[in-house]
Amino acid sequence: MNRKQRRAAEVQNRRPPNQKKRSKSQSSFEEKTIDVQAKLFEALQLHKNGNLLGAEQGYRQVIALRPEIASAHNALGAALQAQSRFDDALQAFNAALEIDPDFTDAKNNKINLLSLMGRPDTPDTTASDVQEVSILGGGGEAAGLFNGANVLKAKGELTQAAELYSQAIALDPRHAGAYANLGDTLITMGTYDAAEAMIRASLLFDPDNAQSMNALGVALINQGRLEESISSFEGSLKIRPHNISTLTNLGNAYKDCRLIDKSIDTYRQALAIAPTVEVHSNVLMAMHYSSTFSREEIFQEHRLWNERYASPLTPRSLAFKNKVDPEKRLRVGFVSGSFHRHPVGYLTISALEALDRQKLEVVLYSNNARRDDLTERFKATADQWVSIVGVTDEEFVHQTRRDQIDILIDLAGHSDGFRLLAFARRAAPLQVKWVGGQFNTTGMDAIDYFISDSVETPEKDDKWYTEKVIRMPDGYVCYDPPFYAPDVTALPALKNGHITFGCFNYATKITKDVVALWSKLLNAIEDSQLILKSKPYNDAVNRQSYIDMFVAEGVDASRVELRGSSPHDQLLAEYGEIDIALDPFPYSGGLTTIEALWMGVPVITMPGQTFAGRHAASHITNAGLGNWLCDDPSSYLERAQYWSDNLESLSRLRSRLRDQVSRSPLCDAPRFAGHFENALRDIWGQWCSTQSRSAA
Repeated sequence: MNRKQRRAAEVQNRRPPNQKKRSKSQSSFEEKTIDVQAKLFEALQLHKNGNLLGAEQGYRQVIALRPEIASAHNALGAALQAQSRFDDALQAFNAALEIDPDFTDAKNNKINLLSLMGRPDTPDTTASDVQEVSILGGGGEAAGLFNGANVLKAKGELTQAAELYSQAIALDPRHAGAYANLGDTLITMGTYDAAEAMIRASLLFDPDNAQSMNALGVALINQGRLEESISSFEGSLKIRPHNISTLTNLGNAYKDCRLIDKSIDTYRQALAIAPTVEVHSNVLMAMHYSSTFSREEIFQEHRLWNERYASPLTPRSLAFKNKVDPEKRLRVGFVSGSFHRHPVGYLTISALEALDRQKLEVVLYSNNARRDDLTERFKATADQWVSIVGVTDEEFVHQTRRDQIDILIDLAGHSDGFRLLAFARRAAPLQVKWVGGQFNTTGMDAIDYFISDSVETPEKDDKWYTEKVIRMPDGYVCYDPPFYAPDVTALPALKNGHITFGCFNYATKITKDVVALWSKLLNAIEDSQLILKSKPYNDAVNRQSYIDMFVAEGVDASRVELRGSSPHDQLLAEYGEIDIALDPFPYSGGLTTIEALWMGVPVITMPGQTFAGRHAASHITNAGLGNWLCDDPSSYLERAQYWSDNLESLSRLRSRLRDQVSRSPLCDAPRFAGHFENALRDIWGQWCSTQSRSAA
């Protein structure tokens, strides 16, 4: 007889013998039981539909009425874990196991949660627990491999996790969960076509799984197959109509289809279900793709984000143990999920490598398990490399304080995988925003400084930043060209007999206003062609919608070519077909602008009002092409016409442009690193002065 059976027998033995008449208290107990069952069912339905806050409230009501129901504690833990409230979730799972130590689901949930928290070897959970869960879970060895893969996946050990999922599938070819989790792992690893295949396999055995449909949509959207992804997200929502994750992904798909208003409306639907920090950050980014929002509206939305999510977490006062010494060797932490071949990687790696390690100690906090050759360079240059995959914001804050970080620098902003709520909790004495999701102010009171330059952020714009702006003497980034970039080719127009414009920026930036201006340009310059390249153009329906916009402006469809995604080296090679690059608005091109310049292609830009609208202006100025900046649409057209009429001059510029860029501040890592060090030393000195005055 196990513990659960013994406990049931004890309860049975405590009942009065031969009780035939229902007492008033018994009747009341049964009514209470019915009420509890109804509340539990309602909470489970809310949970199934993705309403985590409503489900949490329901589970707590059940527990208040009947605290001995282990399944209610377990379900509460699952709802809390889904909200990333890991400590609270662990308490709930422990409560379930205290009531029923043999509760397999609670054991399994606890094991997976502990691994997610980076505590798989916690004394509370033994190897025998893991083995018991595997056996009780059914499927024998396949189940054990599946559970082991889940632990590895939560720890960010993706390659090993994928191998175990594959082994589980080999033993049990109908294991829907293994297919689904392998697909999810492959998504994280960036292998989207293989991920799609695995998720479709999982749906063969579990066709009504809303989570798998959502994951399929993610795999599809990352391949640029937008219509299919929308269909998949909509199918998922038919099963779980209030699932915040799926609504968010659907909003992303609409954004990629250039349906910005519909995208924002979908995000707000998710926010109406539960105010979720990541979803609200998506609203902030989406607003920058539209010309319908004023700068005041965008700023106020950032402040609302801060008021709703960040400000409540910020301590009123906090004493740090860091040594107050303006001349000491600074411990500087950088937080990012993009320490790999990514715009953040290309725009920071050479600067970090050039920092004077006698003056600065560099700690890199990686929030992504993805690895490549650039990751290895980041790890090699770091004095300390710390993975924070699966670490809660609270634990991360404890880590930075233990590490005695003097200045903590965010490299994610409001983009995927950010850790802004750790910054909200004041993880370091000084907190700074630089690169990565840097399209505007963070809107946060807890971020002290914002690294920019005088072109990107003119002094008159300070009122639109909650941070103090640090203006670098040159540009605010330092470019590290990929070793595989092909050589610059001769000007295509000289052999083609016509000018070819191009834009390889993200397709969402190509709005109706942009199409209208570029159509005027094409109509004005005889025989000119336009090549657009971006992942969303992989989708035939989306591609045709762009062509239709140009046709509506009087441009023959044959003059506009849309190309989908390709490997990075091929993308760079395709600049060999472009004479002049066109920068979109109101969201300007960042790394895309720099890559065009590196490939010998100058860029025409019309700077906007926000930080997002001035990326190209900064990079072009620092590359020595300030005369390619335009004040208005008329000058934009005039600049295109001038260079189209002066092909010999354009050819000479093309032939020398890479050398010019390589010698410019845009690629001068030692120069940038020196300015960067000075800026950090200056703000640290100011902080030390403030601490000294406070002590006095």
